[in-house]
Amino acid sequence: MNPTLQRIITTPQGIVKNGLVAWYKFDNTGQILFDYKDGFHHRNGSDVGVDAADATPGAQGWTFATDDYTYLAGTSAGILDTIADELSMVLVFKLSAIGVAQDVFGRQATTSDMIEIMADNKFRFNLLLSGGAASLVSTATAAAETWYCVTATFDSTKGMNIYRGITNIATNTTTGTLANVGGVKPWSFGVVVAGRFLFGTIAYGLVYNAELTPANISQNLKALKPLMAKRGITLAS
Repeated sequence: MNPTLQRIITTPQGIVKNGLVAWYKFDNTGQILFDYKDGFHHRNGSDVGVDAADATPGAQGWTFATDDYTYLAGTSAGILDTIADELSMVLVFKLSAIGVAQDVFGRQATTSDMIEIMADNKFRFNLLLSGGAASLVSTATAAAETWYCVTATFDSTKGMNIYRGITNIATNTTTGTLANVGGVKPWSFGVVVAGRFLFGTIAYGLVYNAELTPANISQNLKALKPLMAKRGITLAS
């Protein structure tokens, strides 16, 4: 099926479709994470089949702890690895533990493109740009056992933003193109930098090769709220 047509047909009503390159519902119960955007399957844990690094699928999402992660081998046939000028990541997740540095999602590299929670519970968006590493840190903090919809956006000519719900909690004007491109750095949920494992549950993920606007972010949250409510998840605005 034509990828554009498939995106229009399968994407839930209300979700922003323009620029969408990957879409994860975390509703699988087996050993794969399914990309509903383009049909790619990614492995749960460090190897094929059940192993200690597997996240645990559940009614609300996949739970990660201690050494769990989901490795996006091949990363949608390299689609994510072509993103260079604009990037947005939307993640619905909650933390089961706080006070430790933990990675939610990103590209595995020495200097990574990722969303993380710092040891002081602040949200951080990291990028490796053509001019060097860039980091954006919120003043707002995360709490345990609270569901968040976090959106991180980047535009090579305007800078970086972090939104919690529809509220912008951090912004800067750092510019440049993404340097980790070309398919040499895999992406993963649950850990990006060695040892910084997520303690929590991920329910939804969206990746765009576009900078989502505040109107887009509001639209996505409006669409996600009823979808998450069916799983018993309440998202704050």
